[in-house]
Amino acid sequence: DGQTGVPPPIPLGAGDRVEYDVAPDGRVVMSVLGFQFPDRDRIPEEFIKNGVAMPPYRNSLIVSDPTNPESTTPILVSKDDKMAASKPLFSPDGKRLLVLFGTFSDTGQFTAQRLVNAPSDGAAEGANAVADGNVLEATWSPDSAEVAFVRRDGGRRALYTVPATGGQPQAVGSEGNFGQPRFSPQK
Repeated sequence: DGQTGVPPPIPLGAGDRVEYDVAPDGRVVMSVLGFQFPDRDRIPEEFIKNGVAMPPYRNSLIVSDPTNPESTTPILVSKDDKMAASKPLFSPDGKRLLVLFGTFSDTGQFTAQRLVNAPSDGAAEGANAVADGNVLEATWSPDSAEVAFVRRDGGRRALYTVPATGGQPQAVGSEGNFGQPRFSPQK
């Protein structure tokens, strides 16, 4: 900034909604819903058409090492709102990601259609569906073997667990409206 010698922060992403998580090794996974240029005064020329800024994509899911910008791995890049990713979460060991895939409306509403467990290196091979439907929140068990999630079932928010590799989700409790599930760190 000229006075402290500390460089200004560099934005990793900008949009209507930006969600991120940090892996134990420092990598960042970031979902951008409704991409916007971080600095409207510095939009690259290739994205200006007839005086109008043309975003390169609408929604994305990217894994990046902030210390090495060339390491950026796009997992999803979508030009429309028919495909979007939300609430990415690294597994405790950083090798896998839980991600909600669904649609993003022009009113800013994300609607989940599927919860996916995918390799954090961006490889499609090894990805598997954990649960279908309007999953609202998910979390890993400390050993990354199980996933707990909240899904909207009718008018309530039901809590489930399922093996991280997929399978039949098991309801936890029969009544209630649940939110923000977490596993105990103790076994």
